[in-house]
Amino acid sequence: MKLKCANIVKYGFILANIIIFLGGLILLIGGISILCEPELLNLPGNPSETFSVIIITIGVLLIIFSLMGIYSSIKTLRIVLIVYTCVFLFLSLVKLCTAITGTVFLGGPQFESYLTSSLSSYFRFNSTNVVDRDKFQFAFKCCGWLTFMDYFDDAKNRLDAPASCCRIDNCRSNDITGLTYFERSCKSIMYYAFSYLLNAFCYIMITFSILLLINATLSIFMIVQLRKRRNSANDDYKF
Repeated sequence: MKLKCANIVKYGFILANIIIFLGGLILLIGGISILCEPELLNLPGNPSETFSVIIITIGVLLIIFSLMGIYSSIKTLRIVLIVYTCVFLFLSLVKLCTAITGTVFLGGPQFESYLTSSLSSYFRFNSTNVVDRDKFQFAFKCCGWLTFMDYFDDAKNRLDAPASCCRIDNCRSNDITGLTYFERSCKSIMYYAFSYLLNAFCYIMITFSILLLINATLSIFMIVQLRKRRNSANDDYKF
């Protein structure tokens, strides 16, 4: 019965590591895809590079340690299992803390103020990144951070809206009525897009932290079983 229970733990441990390996592989492929094709996110501020590097790093770590877990369980290497358990407990704690921090940040006023301070300058008459701004406004059919009046130049006392604001052909850049521009503000779309990304990241962190905790628990059971088996062997040898 004890042998059967030990085998169940062992094969369950291997299965959990295979799941983590596949999850790491998916993250690695997804991160590389975003890194090679940053237009997939199509957001100003270039968050795709940072996001993809984080995803790739997590994917590589999960692949390495899942293979390490599979190898140590097949070869019944107690020392490797102990290292594996400590690393996975640490990683699960880091991922869980990261997810909690991200959730708190997303639900607080800091998130909106961070977006405003970081990106609102893109949607002004003196924009610091015209290319990203125009791509975003064309793609999501929005104009200005709050309204088209964000492109009003106080020094010249005139409106100077970019062509990416136009919802009709040949609209004027100084249409003070705003009837020819997209009505939606880019802030609302940006808030939704970054909220979606951060939520997805938090869910990924929570899911993998749970998987890592399960794996670490199974690893502890295996370490205990190996220790009991070694003690039993020593007792038989002494006898």
